[in-house]
Amino acid sequence: MQAGKRLVLWLLVCGLFLSPVAVVQAQSGLAIRISQIVTVETPEAMTLKVYYNIYDPKTGLPVVETLAETARIDLPGVNFFADTRVQKPDVPIYIVFLLDASGTMIRAVPDVRRAAKAALNNTPDNAFFSVVQFNSEIRLLQDFTQNISAVNFAIDQYQAASKETCLYDALFTAAESLQKAPPGRRAIILFADGRDETFVPNQPCSKKTFMEVTEFAQKTQIPINTIGLASKESNLNEVELKGMAASTGGFSTIAQREDISQAFQAIMDGLKAQWMVQAEVYPKQGSNPVVLTLNLNDKETLSVSFSINSETDYEGPPSPVKGQFAGLQFVPENLTYDIQLSMTSPEQVEYVKIEVWDVKGGLKVAEFTFDSLQQNNVFNISTSQMTPGRDYQLRISAISKEDKRPFAWFTNAEGKRFTVITHEFLFDPSAVLPSVTVQAVSIKNNDLVLSIKTTNPALIGGFDGWLVDEATNTKVEGSDFTAPAESASTGQIIVPLSQSKVPDGKYTLFVRVLGKDGQVYNTAQFAGVVYQAVRPNLVQVLVAALVAAPVILFMIVAILLGVVGFMMYSSRREKTLTGTPVLQGRLGGKLADGVPSGASLPIADEEPLSARKPATSSSAPASQASRPPLVSPAPSASASADATLIAPPASQATLLAVPVSRPPASLTIVKSPPELALDARLPLQPLPFVIGRVEGNLVLKEPNISRRHAEISFDAVRQVYLITDFGSSNGTFVDGQRIRPGQPVSLRQGAVIHFGPNVSVRFEVS
Repeated sequence: MQAGKRLVLWLLVCGLFLSPVAVVQAQSGLAIRISQIVTVETPEAMTLKVYYNIYDPKTGLPVVETLAETARIDLPGVNFFADTRVQKPDVPIYIVFLLDASGTMIRAVPDVRRAAKAALNNTPDNAFFSVVQFNSEIRLLQDFTQNISAVNFAIDQYQAASKETCLYDALFTAAESLQKAPPGRRAIILFADGRDETFVPNQPCSKKTFMEVTEFAQKTQIPINTIGLASKESNLNEVELKGMAASTGGFSTIAQREDISQAFQAIMDGLKAQWMVQAEVYPKQGSNPVVLTLNLNDKETLSVSFSINSETDYEGPPSPVKGQFAGLQFVPENLTYDIQLSMTSPEQVEYVKIEVWDVKGGLKVAEFTFDSLQQNNVFNISTSQMTPGRDYQLRISAISKEDKRPFAWFTNAEGKRFTVITHEFLFDPSAVLPSVTVQAVSIKNNDLVLSIKTTNPALIGGFDGWLVDEATNTKVEGSDFTAPAESASTGQIIVPLSQSKVPDGKYTLFVRVLGKDGQVYNTAQFAGVVYQAVRPNLVQVLVAALVAAPVILFMIVAILLGVVGFMMYSSRREKTLTGTPVLQGRLGGKLADGVPSGASLPIADEEPLSARKPATSSSAPASQASRPPLVSPAPSASASADATLIAPPASQATLLAVPVSRPPASLTIVKSPPELALDARLPLQPLPFVIGRVEGNLVLKEPNISRRHAEISFDAVRQVYLITDFGSSNGTFVDGQRIRPGQPVSLRQGAVIHFGPNVSVRFEVS
């Protein structure tokens, strides 16, 4: 009957061996016994520490020598392993001396005292000891301390009494005290000579059972090391003591009274010969099998299997390559993007792959690969496959040289790792490309003078443009012009119309910004340019011609001098023949040697004088007074020239295209997308004032607004504000009436303007 009970107990103990302390024996005959497993979970990984002994299964005793220096921890369930080194334990150990003080131990008390105190001469590093004796009562002789003298004194207080043996209750109490101790390793050294019973044979003394004690010790990872005293008086259950030690990670010895010291020392050597391996592991949530393999110095290996539980579903070890997106910069010179990316361990990366995806369409539009990588990289990608105004996403991955798989090289704020770095952006090159704004237009020497303002002038290679007749909406022939770039952000452009014979009229001016390679960056419009050239009169044309060709002037002067000389010669000849100066009557008085025009001078002394009435000084003869002069008095040339140059016709005065002043106006927001507050007032400046979704003075991120929706301008002649729709998809409405595209409509005070269905403003003149 007794043998049957022992067999059942042995089978029970064998079942306990299937706990997390399964042992694989090597060819050397040695094996691993785990005393404690510690796991610490962090957001990135689990820290696993395993405390163990190498022992000889034949003797059941630990091996004191150092047999392994390296180890490997495998998690086969997640295909992970970590190589590590064998270390001394990094935490203190708390040891309870649990001494049997029942009646059968009375004769052995002196030997137990000597053996226990001798064992204290060779203790593990950083060890704390507690001394407890038990029979039917449990008595604490010394709480945990590193003071060996105090422990020796407590052992001296140990004494047995004729009482029963409540073994399981004492073990359970000792295990509870260890559970409450500070963090570290735990161990119980149980010394007993009997089993749990009362004075009545086979009657248990404890309230706890063998199974309860063993399960609690396994759960709290408290190894129970047992020393059994074999004597005639003892009723020792060897199977139970050895099974309890093996199932909890402890050691067991059976000794005679003369061998008690060696038994205590063997257990103390086992505690001192504990080792530790530590690694960062990445288990899945729940139970995970683990294999610990020790690499022995003689090239053999020892392995042991156990399991660990994890509250976290770890994704795997961190990538040796870590990437960081540092920036995205548009390069307007060639319409490309520079992607700035930093990484660690670039030598392990075969290449970096950059994909460009259309966010709304969900399609990949381009893919680029880059090798010859550095820690800091700048990758240039083309935008030829992108459409302005659309949202795109960059997807960046790094491919391993070893297995051609992408590294999990990016960790987000929640600690999750990804193989792809993503970045979304709006492709809007107009926001950074050079642009031009025409601020004012004037006329000088029949040429247009444009006052302009530009952005990014360093990228501008020049300008070109033309005029469009606003009456016919056609391009004006001969109005094309080009102009060099300006080094500053403000300047002037001369539109040479004086030689182009452009007719007077009202035009819209178009100016394009050109790159250094001739690419068009931006186009600006300036409507309402009134052109009226100054036309010179005949005298101005002649004067200009003479100034331009002085040879003709010299010829005219020579001809005039020749005519005057000929007339003077003819006059002298007539005087010689008749005695009457011919020029006197033709050119007026005082040309004949100072004699008044009414007197006659004889030519010769022998000429007979004709009878006539003497002339009176008060009046001239009637026939002479009424006779008209042969040559009319010419007007003063200088006076005529001054009148022509100083007072030209009023119709030829120079007109400016931009009025000096205009009444200020503004738009009050009535209905808008979230970026504009209701009732906000937006001044209409500068003019023309463009409203659009992508371009303009007022940019509205509203899908029903066209890229360039409408424009508000000012008619300087009529002194009225005008609004023009640019052919928008959803139209422009003034006081509920949709206006025709391209035809300006005047705005009255308080007019309500709708740009599509979701944006409304009120026009107000201050």
